[in-house]
Amino acid sequence: MKAAVIIGGGPAGCQCALWLTMLGHEIVLVEQRKQLGGLQALSPYQNNWIAGVMNTTGREFAKQIEQHIQKMDIPVFLGSVVTSLKREADYFSVRIGHEKFDAHYLVIATGVIPRRENLIASDHILIGPGENIYHGQFKNKRIAILGGGDNAAENYAFIMQQQPTLCHVYTRTVRARKHLWDKVNQRDVFQSPYAVNQTAMSIKNDNETRTYDLIIVMYGWEANFPEILLPFKEELVDDRGFILTDAHCRTPVNGMYAIGEVANRMHPCVITSMADGVVAAKAVQEALE
Repeated sequence: MKAAVIIGGGPAGCQCALWLTMLGHEIVLVEQRKQLGGLQALSPYQNNWIAGVMNTTGREFAKQIEQHIQKMDIPVFLGSVVTSLKREADYFSVRIGHEKFDAHYLVIATGVIPRRENLIASDHILIGPGENIYHGQFKNKRIAILGGGDNAAENYAFIMQQQPTLCHVYTRTVRARKHLWDKVNQRDVFQSPYAVNQTAMSIKNDNETRTYDLIIVMYGWEANFPEILLPFKEELVDDRGFILTDAHCRTPVNGMYAIGEVANRMHPCVITSMADGVVAAKAVQEALE
């Protein structure tokens, strides 16, 4: 019997797995991608928000996390998902491919995915920040950015360095921090309701329609809710679409914890996600002992 099965190998899931292992408990860590690190593994940007980690890109930080987990010989299933889940009287029966595990507790650490509002990713429609923007070719192109948050403002500044023909920002509301939004040329901003035509690569607002070479969607994030949890969704999810948790990261489902951005119980970032991993690990330890 394992102490816990942890679903999600980002900073939160890895931190929880590390602490439970250090506390002397056997766990299994499951990650659907072929590497650990979550969204950090997709980020080519330096993340200087983490104290003590200077001039390190998200990808480099993710690699450090992965190496740490490997060094501790923590059992990890990469490129894998939980294919069946059954709640027994006082434990969970979990199947990962052909392997089956029984565990006292289940920890959900599946993070978030970019919101898209029915838009479909393609060569001309880029959804969410990260490598697709970092490696994008924007010079002499007509660019539209959808969204009014920090990512929209930061990527506007990044794209403008490549000298596009134009770069417009469409938003209904502005959520970006002031010092970021102040760097956006307000002549490029259209703050009003708008409609996107993906086929024509056009955007209509205020009775005017403009066409673009690339449309970049920066609508923020939504919980990456695992399909395997759909039978529990009604009791698990709050009105924002994130998993409900208490101060100890416990969900309304007995024996199930949720950590990091899938729960979004405090300001979402790498540090708070990792802190959640510690909180859940200690809560599991106390429950076991």
